[in-house]
Amino acid sequence: MGKISFLIRCIFICIFLYSAIWKIINWEKYKSVVLSYGIVGEGRLLLTSLVVVVSEIGLVLLLIKSDFWKISSGFGSLLITVFTIILLTKYGEVLVNGCGCIGDDELHQIGFRDILKNIIMLMGFVLIVMIEKTRGQT
Repeated sequence: MGKISFLIRCIFICIFLYSAIWKIINWEKYKSVVLSYGIVGEGRLLLTSLVVVVSEIGLVLLLIKSDFWKISSGFGSLLITVFTIILLTKYGEVLVNGCGCIGDDELHQIGFRDILKNIIMLMGFVLIVMIEKTRGQT
């Protein structure tokens, strides 16, 4: 596996592991963030919150095993795309509990910076695919 691909995977492992741990440690605050998006109600709040945390942990496990680069890149891209779409629905709004992005719980307006972080992460997953496909052809 290429050094750049390995480095990107290590960065993603740290980011998503931190995010999942933050959500577990700050469980009530995290549920407030999820609720503030207005996409799910109280009835599905616990399930939705658990699915996100388990998905992030699952992605970390897939990223650790280098043989699963296709699955981890696809799954990571899907997660980031869903998170970005959700952020776009709240673009310009001030969320009292923050956006929940990688442990962000500070009051701020959802803006370009939040979207850009996700686009950069999505590009990282695309880069992993490009590097690994190129390596497979040699």
